Amino acid sequence: MAAMTTERVVNGAKGFLTYQRGVDEDTITISELEDGTPVIIFVDPENGDVVLSIVRWSEEGIPSEKIPRDLMEKKMAMHLMANEFDAPVEVRFDAIDFHVLGDGSDGKGRALLRHHINISGVGE
Repeated sequence: MAAMTTERVVNGAKGFLTYQRGVDEDTITISELEDGTPVIIFVDPENGDVVLSIVRWSEEGIPSEKIPRDLMEKKMAMHLMANEFDAPVEVRFDAIDFHVLGDGSDGKGRALLRHHINISGVGE
Protein backbone atom coordinates (compact mmCIF):
# COMPACT_ATOMS: atom_id res chain seq x y z
CA MET A 1 0.00 0.00 0.00
CA ALA A 2 1.34 3.45 -0.92
CA ALA A 3 1.78 5.96 1.88
CA MET A 4 -1.14 8.25 2.64
CA THR A 5 -0.31 11.89 1.97
CA THR A 6 -0.66 14.69 4.49
CA GLU A 7 -2.90 16.58 2.08
CA ARG A 8 -5.36 13.68 1.73
CA VAL A 9 -5.58 13.12 5.47
CA VAL A 10 -6.01 16.83 6.25
CA ASN A 11 -8.69 17.10 3.55
CA GLY A 12 -10.44 14.09 5.11
CA ALA A 13 -10.35 15.76 8.52
CA LYS A 14 -11.65 19.01 7.05
CA GLY A 15 -14.48 17.14 5.32
CA PHE A 16 -15.37 15.41 8.58
CA LEU A 17 -15.53 18.73 10.42
CA THR A 18 -17.68 20.44 7.80
CA TYR A 19 -20.06 17.61 6.91
CA GLN A 20 -20.34 15.71 10.20
CA ARG A 21 -19.73 18.40 12.83
CA GLY A 22 -21.27 21.36 10.98
CA VAL A 23 -18.16 23.54 11.11
CA ASP A 24 -18.39 26.59 8.82
CA GLU A 25 -15.67 26.26 6.19
CA ASP A 26 -14.97 29.98 6.50
CA THR A 27 -13.77 29.46 10.10
CA ILE A 28 -11.22 26.76 9.16
CA THR A 29 -7.50 27.47 9.02
CA ILE A 30 -5.10 24.70 7.98
CA SER A 31 -1.56 25.02 9.32
CA GLU A 32 1.13 23.00 11.07
CA LEU A 33 3.05 22.97 14.30
CA GLU A 34 6.77 23.74 14.45
CA ASP A 35 7.49 19.99 14.27
CA GLY A 36 5.48 19.65 11.04
CA THR A 37 2.38 18.06 12.59
CA PRO A 38 -0.65 19.26 10.62
CA VAL A 39 -3.35 21.17 12.50
CA ILE A 40 -6.79 22.51 11.72
CA ILE A 41 -8.00 25.55 13.64
CA PHE A 42 -11.74 26.24 13.58
CA VAL A 43 -14.67 27.69 15.51
CA ASP A 44 -16.93 25.06 17.10
CA PRO A 45 -20.48 25.82 15.91
CA GLU A 46 -22.03 24.41 19.10
CA ASN A 47 -20.33 26.68 21.63
CA GLY A 48 -18.11 29.18 19.79
CA ASP A 49 -14.86 27.71 21.14
CA VAL A 50 -11.75 28.30 19.06
CA VAL A 51 -10.36 24.79 18.54
CA LEU A 52 -6.92 23.65 17.48
CA SER A 53 -7.01 20.05 16.36
CA ILE A 54 -3.91 18.06 15.51
CA VAL A 55 -4.32 15.60 12.64
CA ARG A 56 -2.53 12.26 12.96
CA TRP A 57 -2.65 8.99 11.07
CA SER A 58 -1.14 5.55 10.98
CA GLU A 59 -1.53 2.32 9.05
CA GLU A 60 -0.86 0.39 12.29
CA GLY A 61 -3.89 1.58 14.27
CA ILE A 62 -5.29 4.73 15.83
CA PRO A 63 -2.32 6.96 16.74
CA SER A 64 -1.70 7.24 20.47
CA GLU A 65 1.51 9.27 20.74
CA LYS A 66 1.80 11.93 23.39
CA ILE A 67 0.34 15.21 22.17
CA PRO A 68 2.80 18.08 21.66
CA ARG A 69 0.91 20.31 24.08
CA ASP A 70 3.54 23.06 24.27
CA LEU A 71 3.62 23.38 20.48
CA MET A 72 -0.19 23.36 20.32
CA GLU A 73 -0.45 26.13 22.92
CA LYS A 74 2.15 28.23 21.10
CA LYS A 75 0.32 27.82 17.77
CA MET A 76 -3.02 28.73 19.37
CA ALA A 77 -1.52 31.87 20.93
CA MET A 78 -0.15 32.91 17.53
CA HIS A 79 -3.55 32.32 15.93
CA LEU A 80 -5.39 34.34 18.58
CA MET A 81 -2.95 37.23 18.24
CA ALA A 82 -3.28 37.25 14.43
CA ASN A 83 -7.11 37.23 14.38
CA GLU A 84 -9.76 39.47 15.86
CA PHE A 85 -12.66 38.11 17.85
CA ASP A 86 -15.79 40.03 18.88
CA ALA A 87 -15.64 38.85 22.49
CA PRO A 88 -13.46 36.76 24.78
CA VAL A 89 -13.25 33.19 23.50
CA GLU A 90 -12.73 29.80 25.07
CA VAL A 91 -10.06 27.61 23.50
CA ARG A 92 -9.86 23.85 23.21
CA PHE A 93 -7.38 21.31 21.91
CA ASP A 94 -8.62 18.28 19.96
CA ALA A 95 -7.11 15.47 17.91
CA ILE A 96 -8.45 13.92 14.74
CA ASP A 97 -6.80 10.51 14.40
CA PHE A 98 -7.02 8.17 11.43
CA HIS A 99 -6.28 4.46 11.18
CA VAL A 100 -5.66 4.24 7.44
CA LEU A 101 -6.99 0.99 5.98
CA GLY A 102 -6.27 1.80 2.33
CA ASP A 103 -4.72 4.64 0.38
CA GLY A 104 -7.48 4.84 -2.23
CA SER A 105 -5.25 3.74 -5.11
CA ASP A 106 -7.64 0.86 -5.73
CA GLY A 107 -10.67 3.14 -5.51
CA LYS A 108 -11.53 1.70 -2.08
CA GLY A 109 -9.53 3.84 0.33
CA ARG A 110 -10.91 3.63 3.86
CA ALA A 111 -9.97 4.83 7.31
CA LEU A 112 -11.30 4.71 10.83
CA LEU A 113 -11.54 8.18 12.35
CA ARG A 114 -11.55 9.22 15.99
CA HIS A 115 -12.32 12.82 16.94
CA HIS A 116 -10.96 13.20 20.45
CA ILE A 117 -12.52 16.37 21.88
CA ASN A 118 -10.55 18.25 24.55
CA ILE A 119 -7.53 15.97 24.29
CA SER A 120 -5.66 17.90 26.96
CA GLY A 121 -8.51 17.36 29.44
CA VAL A 122 -8.05 20.84 30.89
CA GLY A 123 -10.80 23.35 31.53
CA GLU A 124 -13.78 21.10 32.15
